[in-house]
Amino acid sequence: MTFEHEPEKETPTDQEPGGAPGAGGDGPRARGEGEKPEGAADAPAGGEEAAEAGAQGEPSVTELKARLAEEQAAREAAQREREELYDRLLRLQAEFDNYRKRTRRELEESKAKGAEELVVQLLPVIDNLERAIQAAEAGAASGMVEGVKMIHKQFLSVLEGIGVVPIAAVGAPFDPALHEAVAYEESDAYPDGVVMEEIVKGYALGGRALRPSVVKVARGGGQQGGEE
Repeated sequence: MTFEHEPEKETPTDQEPGGAPGAGGDGPRARGEGEKPEGAADAPAGGEEAAEAGAQGEPSVTELKARLAEEQAAREAAQREREELYDRLLRLQAEFDNYRKRTRRELEESKAKGAEELVVQLLPVIDNLERAIQAAEAGAASGMVEGVKMIHKQFLSVLEGIGVVPIAAVGAPFDPALHEAVAYEESDAYPDGVVMEEIVKGYALGGRALRPSVVKVARGGGQQGGEE
């Protein structure tokens, strides 16, 4: 049997003990701890770059969620406020309608009460008129004039009790708000523009004419007058 001997490998003379090449050798140099391989690209630091991106103005997911939650809360608050304002508007409208109906009802009741009081005061006048008619029909004409005068006085007293008074006419300056002129005549007894005769008596309530007095007005200075 024949045995072949392998050639012995030569050990490089410039390699230091421990397998590290010498300073002047061409062999690979052992990397120190923490050193990067030659030609290797720098690995991106994901966490640091993300933090830097956040610092550069790009919001993170957490910040976006917080903003969305704030916007949602603001919209809900605005919706609640609109609903409250609408409910308040409905209540105010209902209150105003009730106030208008109540005011109208009170006004109608006040008018009815005023008319009732006036009628109650006029009933005695009607009674006296009926008595005067009965007396005239019975032939007692002697007291007819006095009875009518008393009724007239009583009626005026009733009107005065509710604020109705006769409008001053004869001798008063003509006032178109209180007088209605139907004729103008020359007069030596009354100055120009003064009421010289009352044709129909007028009445006023609270300073306002219920019915103006129908009058004849004097024209002084020889002016010609005539009916209008």
